[in-house]
Amino acid sequence: MNDCSGTREFLPAYFDNELDDARRRSLERHLAVCESCRTEVAGYRRDHALLQATVGRPVEVSPHLTQAVLERIRRESIQPSSPRRGFIQSVQERFSRGAASPGSVARRAGFAPGPWAYAGVALAVGLFLLTMRFYSPALGPTDARVASVQGGAFTHTEASVAWVPLKPGAILRAGDSVKTQDMATLVAEWRDGSRIEFDAKGEGKTLHLLPGVELRQGRIRAKVNRQVSKESPFTIRTPQATAQVLGTEFMVEAQPKARRTALLVARGVVHFFNRGGSVMAREWTRTEAVGEKSPTLPATVSPLAPDSMWLMK
Repeated sequence: MNDCSGTREFLPAYFDNELDDARRRSLERHLAVCESCRTEVAGYRRDHALLQATVGRPVEVSPHLTQAVLERIRRESIQPSSPRRGFIQSVQERFSRGAASPGSVARRAGFAPGPWAYAGVALAVGLFLLTMRFYSPALGPTDARVASVQGGAFTHTEASVAWVPLKPGAILRAGDSVKTQDMATLVAEWRDGSRIEFDAKGEGKTLHLLPGVELRQGRIRAKVNRQVSKESPFTIRTPQATAQVLGTEFMVEAQPKARRTALLVARGVVHFFNRGGSVMAREWTRTEAVGEKSPTLPATVSPLAPDSMWLMK
């Protein structure tokens, strides 16, 4: 299934988990090498997240709703000669002083709104709340929230090359790039509570199709909660190898100049693989992948070794 035209017709069924195992594995092999098809699947995920955000959850009323609606009225291009301009100004002034409700102001101004007016206001408020939900900070399955930052940490989206500072609470959407400066650390947390910590001089980006990170350089420490779905294992990808887990604690270090990636597992089991081969690393073992060579056989390490003293708080 190397032809994109023959693959894309199955992408909706793949997203809905309706493919048989053989076709799904074939399609995933294609997705691993085809950026265009991965982008299309990411589009399905974004559309699904938007639908969930708008119709799948209760709408919360913003405390700034009144101010936002009045600001919209103020921006409307009303001519100075309009007989309603005085009424709108009086509504704004009375609201700013907190002296009256919209109904009392309307009655005193001699304006009696009909049913069409209430319907129009209800529609405007509904559209406004719907728009507010598009900017909800709720996490998608591949998004992460910044839990803590020490030192300088920065991010940029796929649509921008400008690096901006990261602060606790910021959302990292799928595809966002991240880097840390000297003496800096960054902890990011996924929706299920899985966490990773970037060490100093680290660089990577969040994955599109799976929860996890593409590590370009540096070291990250990870605590992954037990994954509900085996179809979406937490994944850390480097130029030399990929680590996928369903719940464990481990460290991955990428050294791009040496074309080397090292893995140390403290708890659980990690599937560590590349084109050359694969290994299963278990508790307190260490393996590494250099270039295109198969990962080395896992070797036992001591929890007291210097490399092992990295457990996240």
